[in-house]
Amino acid sequence: MMKSPLPKHQKEFYDEAERLSKESGTPGDYDRDNPEVREQLDKAEEAKKSHENDDPIKMTAAQPLSADMYFVAPDQVGLSESDIENAGNIGAKFALKREERTKELDKLEATGMTRGEARKQRRKNKKQGL
Repeated sequence: MMKSPLPKHQKEFYDEAERLSKESGTPGDYDRDNPEVREQLDKAEEAKKSHENDDPIKMTAAQPLSADMYFVAPDQVGLSESDIENAGNIGAKFALKREERTKELDKLEATGMTRGEARKQRRKNKKQGL
């Protein structure tokens, strides 16, 4: 979950109001007679109102998990046996391509390039159709 930016958002306005108050010679508290300070304080209040619903979600009590929540048999997912075999073939194709890429990078590295330089060179070669 993302953290609300409210503290930073609102603090910027309060800091500016404090700076303006010090410039006008009111140490310790805000110079509420100064319109610029009041404007910054109003912006801080608006920021607070715009973030009122940013509270974390209330957690519910944990429920025990059973094994069937983790495992779903292939026949229950709706995959046929041929789908499962094809998935294995696709995985093998990706593994073969990865192996080819690794060999190509190793060759480029052997010329004295770093791994990162070899990757860049491989991309260039691929774009140029080499």
